[in-house]
Order: sequence, then C-alpha cells, then structure tokens
Amino acid sequence: SMTKEVKMFLGVVAVVIVFAGIGFLLLKQQNATLPQVSSDKSEALTRSTQNIRGKLDSAIKVIEFADTQCPACAAVNPLMDELFKQYGDRVSFTFRHFPLPMHKNAYAGADATEAAGEQGKFWEMLAKVYETQPIWAETSDPAPTYQKLAEELGLNLEQFNKSYTGKINRKRIDQDKA
Repeated sequence: SMTKEVKMFLGVVAVVIVFAGIGFLLLKQQNATLPQVSSDKSEALTRSTQNIRGKLDSAIKVIEFADTQCPACAAVNPLMDELFKQYGDRVSFTFRHFPLPMHKNAYAGADATEAAGEQGKFWEMLAKVYETQPIWAETSDPAPTYQKLAEELGLNLEQFNKSYTGKINRKRIDQDKA
C-alpha cells in the first residue's frame, strides 16, 4: 500500500497539474500572446536558475509552475516545502513562474522572488510572498511590502530594489511562462 508521503506527493502533483491546466485554458481563452523563446521547450525546463533545490543531479525532477498571486499555489507551497524536506536528498525541485493574466500583481511577486534569489534567498522570499499574499495581492503598489520582506530576510535593500525593477528578472519570468 502507498505510504502517506507518496499519497501526499501525488495529491500535490494532481493539484499542480489541475491549476496549470486552468491557467493554460485561461491564457487560451484570452488569446494571450506568449513571449517568443526557442522552439526547444526543454531549454526552458532545464536552464540554470537559482530556483532549484534538492539533489540537483537526481533522475527525478519536480518542476512546479506557479503564480505568486494564486491562492491555491500559496496553499500548496507548505506541502512543496514538506516534500523537499522529505525527498530533497533524492529529488530536485525547480520553481518556474507562471503569472496568470487575471492577477495584476503576479509579475511583481515573481520579480520580488527573483530579486531575492540573486542574494541566495529565493525560497525564503517565495514563502514570505505567499504568506503575505492577502496584504499585497490587490494593492496598487506591492513594492513596499516586498521591501519589508527583503529587510526581514536581511537582504541588501539597494541591490534588491535594483534587481526588483530590473529587466533580467522579467526576461527569466517570461521565459518560464513561455
């Protein structure tokens, strides 16, 4: 019989697949144009990134596509952390951005995680961004919230702010989405 962990893992995978499917349908419905990237999609899945943890050379790779403003993604994040704690010595976990068009601050949340990632705190910022989602999700300017989170994580604020508004991170986010 399946262990509790395997059932939980399969449950998380199912949830992630369902929400990815919903996101895909919403994008199709809106006829959204995706950024152009190489026709070889494997590059987008395997490109080097700071958003990877666990046993990096593992044959088992979990690649999660999520939106920082998505409540369901926020709800799944503690489960993903639990999976990492249990399987991180055997499995690699990669995060890819998938900001949905109906979430006005999804790109800003992704920008904040990438900016923190440049200082080695991607996963910590992702957790904080999800935890504070109700505070920043509908604000006209979520930046002050992210700056406060960056401070809590002990990041260099000047560097964080520069990265947060930078084009390099946005290019990575668009690459993930594409």
